[in-house]
Amino acid sequence: MRTFHSPATSMTPEVTLSGRDARLSIAGECYPENPLHFFAPLFQALSEVLEGQALSHFTANIHLKYINSASTKAFRQIFKLLDAAAARGVGVRIEWVFDPEDDALQELGVDLAEDMVFLDYRECPMESVA
Repeated sequence: MRTFHSPATSMTPEVTLSGRDARLSIAGECYPENPLHFFAPLFQALSEVLEGQALSHFTANIHLKYINSASTKAFRQIFKLLDAAAARGVGVRIEWVFDPEDDALQELGVDLAEDMVFLDYRECPMESVA
């Protein structure tokens, strides 16, 4: 089963992808100097997991504290990959975790999920996360 891990840095979130657990976790601050360079290995690994395995479900837990506008395009691509898997019959759930006082991050999640047809998008204000 394909896995991928990128530890958090001062400018990038921790990213953990587990094909075995059918789970993606992205947490932290996201403002890499070169978003394409940072996200390219994740796009590759995520595509391999979503297209190469017979998945019944997949969960993405995204908890960003900050994201720059250049990285927003990468998250749109992640959502598109997940929506395409959901269109093929994978039950894809996105848990968008945010500080309820951060309207910008809450609205970003809504904006990213807006054009996705097949995703189960769930807003998870931090106080409701177990």
